[in-house]
Amino acid sequence: MRSSDQFLQAKAVSQMQKNGAFLSGVIDVAVKQAFHHSEMAHRDFQAIYEILAICDSIKLSETFDSRE
Repeated sequence: MRSSDQFLQAKAVSQMQKNGAFLSGVIDVAVKQAFHHSEMAHRDFQAIYEILAICDSIKLSETFDSRE
């Protein structure tokens, strides 16, 4: 999930779901981690952009076929 590539993030979310993770838990951890990182590293609105990227990855993960 630390990759800035939304495709790789979406694949990671999809894989976590296949392994039984609840999407709400994945979102909770990812958003908290991203915001904390952005707040400490950037100290600006970058935190918001990174959270939006995670949300986009979550949406994209829904398009992955469960057979992958």
